[in-house]
Amino acid sequence: SDKTGAVSNVEADELQGGVVTDPIQTLQGKAAGVSVTKKGGDPNEGFSVRIRGASGFSAKTQPLYVIDGVPGADPTIIAPEDIESINILKDAASTAIYGSRGANGVVIMTTKKGKRAQVAAGEKPYSRVSISSQLSFARVARKLDLLNADEMRGFAQTLLQEALPTNPSYTVDSVFTDGGASTDWQDEIYRTGINLSNNISLTGGNARSSYFASITQANWEGVTKGTSKDRTSARLNLTHTALDDMLRFSGNLVGTFEKNDYENYDGWDKDDIIYQALSRNPTDPVYTANGDYYQTNRVFNYENPLAIIDQVVNDRDAKRFLGNFRADIEPIKGLIFSGNFSYIRNDHLKTYFRPKNIYATADNGHGKQEYENTTEKIMELTATYNTTLGEGHNLDLLGGYSWQDNITNGFSAKGDDAQAVYPGNNNLQILNDIKWGDITSWKRKWTLIGFFGRAQYNYRNTYYASASLRRDGSSKFGANSKWGWFPTIALGWTMTNEEFLQGVKWLDQLKLRA
Repeated sequence: SDKTGAVSNVEADELQGGVVTDPIQTLQGKAAGVSVTKKGGDPNEGFSVRIRGASGFSAKTQPLYVIDGVPGADPTIIAPEDIESINILKDAASTAIYGSRGANGVVIMTTKKGKRAQVAAGEKPYSRVSISSQLSFARVARKLDLLNADEMRGFAQTLLQEALPTNPSYTVDSVFTDGGASTDWQDEIYRTGINLSNNISLTGGNARSSYFASITQANWEGVTKGTSKDRTSARLNLTHTALDDMLRFSGNLVGTFEKNDYENYDGWDKDDIIYQALSRNPTDPVYTANGDYYQTNRVFNYENPLAIIDQVVNDRDAKRFLGNFRADIEPIKGLIFSGNFSYIRNDHLKTYFRPKNIYATADNGHGKQEYENTTEKIMELTATYNTTLGEGHNLDLLGGYSWQDNITNGFSAKGDDAQAVYPGNNNLQILNDIKWGDITSWKRKWTLIGFFGRAQYNYRNTYYASASLRRDGSSKFGANSKWGWFPTIALGWTMTNEEFLQGVKWLDQLKLRA
């Protein structure tokens, strides 16, 4: 009710349930002006988040995520069960305090923490254990209505009858090659996905300290064979107060381990399993008489999708860590100095291997391995002051400095002409054909510095005014524009607090903002 900007708040009990593979998925349908979408039933597909005006821009447009005060953190590092609340900042009046990074909106995620409790002498500190488990199933809602094997054969007979008047020597084999089977290729690549998530948390505390620890293990199987995601997340949060609550400390450690198994469906490639399933002849069998995968070269890019699913290795191992430490001191009532220090590290190893001769056309196989890690250091120093100036006049002030440093480096090696059928991604020397550029490495760095301030005033919680100003310096900015200003001003009027609306019972809140 005190906001002059457009802000949506979603509490833990309102967050979306069901099959949740990403914490941001819990926002679906919960906040006006926020579009959360995901394509397909693949658990490895990420979610696209569009906030207000950003909806019309590039697919790469994403909001800034802030987790427990750490800007730029990956939201998938947090288990959905550990979320306390989510705030979405949607307009310039709200996001300008984050400068250049807030242009596409800001999603602020707050995780659950332990609560302090008064404990009598001789009593043990309070503690509580919570356990939750969720099992769900996923199916393809509707398959495409394609010709089955008998309908295909009937269609071939129709074509033959039309061709005979001008070509009496034609036979069925002239217009159609019958593979001799009856295969529903969509049934072959789709399955019932089984999703299981288990979470256990421990929370407790006493008059000065509190803690919250949790571990979540989840496995999601996609509705397409060969797609899955396995994730284990662990989190520990500690808080402590000293000097009669004048000094407060908090620390947060999060670690996530994830394994992804991928399949390709990006259009019409040889290894695009959905494209192959939809275009493959239903009279072709899956296997030959001796148990090998059946292959025939009917048309361009015509492959057996089951051979691709079972024989191509395409996976990723990822590790993400986040640690942050915060200290707050309140020397006088209403004035708080804070320091927030964070460290983020993300590592992932991608592997791909395709043995030779799994395609109907000539192919010598291919292997690749890629490793990349990103480290990020963040420091934010802030001072806040809130006070009441006379009767009904309330003032909040914020000033601060932010520094963020990001380094990414990686290495990649690939090759063709595999000399063995076992996974060459772990044995790259079996790849016989190495060209210039197949082995490469890289390193990137960017730095962001910001100075910011904000003032918020209200009179009797009815009339509001706020203004903020941020100056960002970024290595990503152009050579002649390394620094930029981000100002905003906003006004608000809560009309339902006025006397002329006091008798209106059907109106909960009416507020005018600019």
